[in-house]
Amino acid sequence: MNWSVIIVVALLVGYIVSETVGGTLKEGFAVPRRSDIGRIEDGWAEEAGYVRDLRYTEGFTDIQGHGVAADFCRAVALRGDPDSLHIACALGTRDGMDTMEYKSMTVREGFRMSRDDYFRAGASNKGRMDYCRILKDRDTGEWYSSCAIASRTGFKVEEERDTIPPPAIRDLLEAYDGILTWFRWVDDEIDYAENADVESHGRTEFPSMLRPVVSRGLQLNRHAAAARVAHQPAMPLTDYLRWGEKGALTLDQAIPPRQIRAISFWIWWDAFEKGARVVECSRGGKKDLMWLGVEGGGHELVPAAERPFARSAQEVRPDVIQSVGQLTEPAVVGPALPSAKAATYVFEIWDEEQRLMRLESPMGAARTDRWQHVAVTVTDGQAWWPTWQMWIDGALVATKTDGRLSPALELTQNFIGRGIRGCIQDFRVYSKPLIGDKLQTAIAWGRPKLHPLP
Repeated sequence: MNWSVIIVVALLVGYIVSETVGGTLKEGFAVPRRSDIGRIEDGWAEEAGYVRDLRYTEGFTDIQGHGVAADFCRAVALRGDPDSLHIACALGTRDGMDTMEYKSMTVREGFRMSRDDYFRAGASNKGRMDYCRILKDRDTGEWYSSCAIASRTGFKVEEERDTIPPPAIRDLLEAYDGILTWFRWVDDEIDYAENADVESHGRTEFPSMLRPVVSRGLQLNRHAAAARVAHQPAMPLTDYLRWGEKGALTLDQAIPPRQIRAISFWIWWDAFEKGARVVECSRGGKKDLMWLGVEGGGHELVPAAERPFARSAQEVRPDVIQSVGQLTEPAVVGPALPSAKAATYVFEIWDEEQRLMRLESPMGAARTDRWQHVAVTVTDGQAWWPTWQMWIDGALVATKTDGRLSPALELTQNFIGRGIRGCIQDFRVYSKPLIGDKLQTAIAWGRPKLHPLP
């Protein structure tokens, strides 16, 4: 072949490739990521006057539809003004320019936030990534995934439902089905079901490190580190929560009435105390009482008159959030409290002051110094005399046929953790059965978040 022809062909190929690459760069398929703002843990600060709310999803994504994650999106609010919270994106290829130019409406303007949020590739907006999250329909109580649609200049006011959410979101939507109360207690105090108020008594400790890999959860009546090392007596039982819908757990606000049909939680027992109850609901005393706890253990509960003043649990605002955690603080290792190492789980329902049903685990099923998942659930979401089951760590341990539901439509004396020494995490109450895959998914969701030695 003539060398001059080869050279000409090579030059033409080089020109075509060069034009193609140049065109690709121009079209945005190799756009560099934003380099003048990013994650706080990487050393980037927010713009003056704004504070980053680290409770929500943030990161590099593709808002401009270039085909690469070049745009940095996060939740921000004006300092001291939580209702100005919104999603803002610093667009790629615009280093040094306004990082708040591309944004959603604010909470004040009606934009709703959720910890269960994510970005998705829009199906009809030229490949731009929409901001989506799980929300509750305030009229029907239905949970769904709603997406703020990414446009050329910002997120649109009109939203659309994500009918094909990612698997993790589908699992969460299933978990929300029938939920009455959901305290996760991984890094906050809130009820994710948006129903229950909570009032803290004693020196109850809520998790305070944001987004930890693992968490102790809610800590109740724990033996102080110094006291454990010094072999001092256990601290008195003063810690517990009072919970409900503005003071009462109201069950008749839906048709049919929202009866409690399942309770689920993870628990770590430091020790067993006599009469320890993870949850109890009643109209006072034994009137329409429903409780789940253990039998077997040591000291009596502190009398009600000796319990300390209550304080309302406070929502953590973005301006007091400091950093994203990787692990909770190191575990405190010390001698175990003097107590039996095993007890029996018991679940009872009463009508007025007469016991209607009792479900109990095999003797000694409750154990100290380990995490256990405990669930009690009906097997039928419609029956008024349902079969109840008790599950421990995903295994069926007890069944009660011809059981009962709580006869009350309003329960005014509702507590979590009275007499408990230890930690609770992922506490849920349902108006529907928690059985089959739904139960196993709940266990799998909570297990990775448990501190191995709280």
